[in-house]
Amino acid sequence: MKRLSILLALLLATSVMADTDAVYGELISIDVVTSGSNLFGIRRGEAVVRENGIDVTYTWGGNTCPGRNLTPEEVALLQNALLAPYLRIRISHVNGAGGNLCIVRMAFVNEKYLAQ
Repeated sequence: MKRLSILLALLLATSVMADTDAVYGELISIDVVTSGSNLFGIRRGEAVVRENGIDVTYTWGGNTCPGRNLTPEEVALLQNALLAPYLRIRISHVNGAGGNLCIVRMAFVNEKYLAQ
């Protein structure tokens, strides 16, 4: 019985922490929080993606998403995606503090190659 309880607990923990994929959408904005900001402890930044007509905010870093920081290169990917008119993004996330969606993976595609 003890083994079953441990196995069930591990299975539940794995399913709770699994990445969740969104749909491809248009990157609307990014907000990078600098170390001089009062928000720096809360989050390091956020990206807003329009998915099926709904704006969804994804966050990284700080107390909102501890351990879910983006590297400068990953932030640069977001910045470049913002400038590319036909580029669409799909962000995978895990749930963070306060129901925030924490970025853990990003996929980019040219919209002309998306299945219609």
